[in-house]
Amino acid sequence: MCGWRVDNLVKVIGVIQARITSNRLPAKAMLDLEGKTILERVVERVKLSNKIDEIWIATSNQIEDDLIESLSKKNGIACFRGSLNNVFNRFYGVLSMADADIVVRITADNPLTEPRLIDKAIFNLINSNLDYIGYKNVPKGSGVEAFTRESFIKILQSGDLTSDHKEHVTSYYYQNQDKFKVKFIEDIYTEDQALVNVSIDTIDDYVKMALIYKLLKEENVDILNYLDRTLGII
Repeated sequence: MCGWRVDNLVKVIGVIQARITSNRLPAKAMLDLEGKTILERVVERVKLSNKIDEIWIATSNQIEDDLIESLSKKNGIACFRGSLNNVFNRFYGVLSMADADIVVRITADNPLTEPRLIDKAIFNLINSNLDYIGYKNVPKGSGVEAFTRESFIKILQSGDLTSDHKEHVTSYYYQNQDKFKVKFIEDIYTEDQALVNVSIDTIDDYVKMALIYKLLKEENVDILNYLDRTLGII
């Protein structure tokens, strides 16, 4: 990334990792939140970013995930399908097809993904010449990760990928920080806010999220501050 400073010279894609199968809450990406699926709500949040050029959905080639592809087409979102367990290879497939310089990783169970955190990650990745950037001490389900094409291909070519690395796409970065320029952004939220979970992993999480979306009136707001100030949920 040496020399990259101007955002509009860099192609940035947001890749939403999605699948139907889930041990704790199957098909959660398709559950309803005020008339739209959770996956569609995630797409809405990512579209609020000022720095994402394209949105892709990366799902598996299992028959169950035909639903994900159909929903992607319905919403005009590009969809790449690949191995169920080798998620790393799925992301490489997207990166190759999109010819992107930077990938922002988002998961389909986070309908309160914070667009400001997306833009902050991209800005820091570019202007600090980083290979990878993530967040610490932010509410679970609000943050994202971002990495460069160059570093991702370097990992692929290393031949060091374990099954864990293939399943957990970015784990190689923070397990090998001596090989890459890695940064974690902290101190954005208060300690109490950072403990909040706004991801959807269980039926209880979904019930809470359905309530939040029912009460939420504005789209482009800092979700955690909004909930804290207006709804008193936190």
